[in-house]
Amino acid sequence: MLVVDAMGGDFAPKEIVLGAQDFVVETGKKIVLVGREKEIKKELTKKGNEIRNIEILDAPEIVTMDEKPTMALRKKESSLWKGLHLVKTGEAKGFFSAGNTGAVMATAVFSLGKIPGIDRPAIITPLPTLTGQTFLIDAGANVDVKPENLYQFAVMAEVYLKTAYRYQKPRVAILSNGEEEGKGNDLIKKTYPLLKENLAGFIGNIEGKDIFKGVADIIVADGFVGNIVLKTGEGLAESIFTLLKNDVFTGLKGKLGGLLLAKSLKKVKKRLDYAEYGGAPLLGVNGIVFIAHGRSRRIAVANGLKVMVKAVETRFLDELLKGDLNVQEN
Repeated sequence: MLVVDAMGGDFAPKEIVLGAQDFVVETGKKIVLVGREKEIKKELTKKGNEIRNIEILDAPEIVTMDEKPTMALRKKESSLWKGLHLVKTGEAKGFFSAGNTGAVMATAVFSLGKIPGIDRPAIITPLPTLTGQTFLIDAGANVDVKPENLYQFAVMAEVYLKTAYRYQKPRVAILSNGEEEGKGNDLIKKTYPLLKENLAGFIGNIEGKDIFKGVADIIVADGFVGNIVLKTGEGLAESIFTLLKNDVFTGLKGKLGGLLLAKSLKKVKKRLDYAEYGGAPLLGVNGIVFIAHGRSRRIAVANGLKVMVKAVETRFLDELLKGDLNVQEN
């Protein structure tokens, strides 16, 4: 059973509920929608109301998108607390939310605890590349970190890719302002030897221009830099298609060209659309927790839940909990 925070996100509960419903219809998996029961029932379609695999757990309190994590922690009757409690007790295998990232992370840490040896959980998210995809960690959970934290992020990311995606030997790189060893700020310079000495797949530094070339499978950064990279990529993709629509595919010739390229453009747009990836796991907490984009609509929710199923079924959390991963402690 999976738990979905029905009240988290800019378009909650409607888009969250519909996306969860689509997921259940397609996969037959069982989910629990947590949130204000009356509002959830209102958004379920007739088909959704007839699905036995959808349950509702009433949670009257709301955690807003701009609420401080400290305030969210006080709301014990919120969808965050109640949903994560189901994971803590083992009644559910995973928790999914498009809500306030800081609040989700703080509540998950307090409710589930951290994996031994991990000081700070981190968000890992896929980015499209010329050769497939790369995974960025941290995508926004930790603004200020130490070298040991970046090392732990890299170890967690390795385990995730080896288990959930069957990578044999993931290539790990640090995002820096130069490829050469010795480049970067103090954080990067101190992290480099940790990864070089302990990770067989470490390939060194990479620059921003190489992120989307597919030269690395895992890109390690602090959450401040990582989130800027993520949002810049999303904004650039949207801007490119807007420019094509406004400046290229206009007039008779432009419209004809657009028709000829429609299939290819649709394929490219799909690869660049965050909704196709759906959600990103919060690695480091003692449970499966996925955080989706705040602007997620039904397709992103459905896709994110599919990715979470992969994480649950491949049991990557069990690998982290074995305690033999050489995760360095402070």
